[in-house]
Amino acid sequence: MVKTASLEIAETHTKPPTSAVAVAGSVEMYVPLGEIINVQEEIARLEKELARVEKDLARVERNLSNENFLNRAPAHIVEQEKERKAELDTVREALLRNLKMLRGQE
Repeated sequence: MVKTASLEIAETHTKPPTSAVAVAGSVEMYVPLGEIINVQEEIARLEKELARVEKDLARVERNLSNENFLNRAPAHIVEQEKERKAELDTVREALLRNLKMLRGQE
């Protein structure tokens, strides 16, 4: 349980400056931390998450480019891999955007 002064839920929202960011699928959560955040630690965390997502994405892309996989795997498994790729692409883009913002490149 977390105490908060306010909670704002929006379909689209402007990212607060210097915010901690969590990405879950296509949902981005921001926690404005102002001066209490260590920006370098947050960048390191996002870079670690980006590396994990890119590793998973490479595996999925290998499967989807493998003719043996496409021909032998059940259709629902191929479809799951396509959906997973789309999800990972979305997460990757969000992580890259957030890293850019924290690095002051936005």
